[in-house]
Amino acid sequence: HEGSDFWLTFGDNSNDYTDTPRKIFISSRFVTEGLVEIPGEGIQIPFSVVPGEVTTVDIDRTLRTYGNTLLVQSKGIHVTTEHNVVVYGLSRQADSTDGFLVLPTEVLGQNYSVMAYDKGQINLVATEDDTVVKLTPAVDVSFNYRDSSGRLWLTAGETHEMNLNQGESYSLDSTENSVIAMEIESNYPIAVFSGSECTNVPTAMLACDHLTEQMPSYEHWGLEYALVPFAMRANGDTVRILASVDN
Repeated sequence: HEGSDFWLTFGDNSNDYTDTPRKIFISSRFVTEGLVEIPGEGIQIPFSVVPGEVTTVDIDRTLRTYGNTLLVQSKGIHVTTEHNVVVYGLSRQADSTDGFLVLPTEVLGQNYSVMAYDKGQINLVATEDDTVVKLTPAVDVSFNYRDSSGRLWLTAGETHEMNLNQGESYSLDSTENSVIAMEIESNYPIAVFSGSECTNVPTAMLACDHLTEQMPSYEHWGLEYALVPFAMRANGDTVRILASVDN
């Protein structure tokens, strides 16, 4: 998934009281120059890449998209380069870390179904102005307001709609039931990220960890997948499968 234009955002991680920055890793087969921008925050970070080396750009943890504010935020991150690169995001905090491959803007879509583990977290970024996003859960799901003033309830089949401009972001972090199979539809391509602020795998375990991954849109789903098992895992791996159609 090489490209020269990318949109991403980082969501909440369980240990965000520390000062550890988020990180963007960039590599390429070419010598190239690029720019990491957070347009809504007025931030521009130029960088250069040489073949065989990985360039790292730090993003302050306060520039994440905060979950359950129920507010549109300006935390979309735009990465552009002169020649094709590969981009990887890392959300690293003490005892709670995960990373994800960032998909180029050209392969983003308008129709998604969310995959998660346990309750789950959703982060969205608009790539165009006047983007209308519709979220429709598969089951009843609730989200506690970040300021503890109440909660947002979405019933199965009920649509929650929002309007975003380019670079704006939005985040929801479930507090009851799961965001799995939530349908996301938009009138322009968007970047969708799912995972968990901190979840227990299996759910009975005491220690939790952050999960995050960028979701592919429906047109990039497939019929065959390869799985590489984790070494030293005594009871095997957990594999979750989500169907796009019945039967």
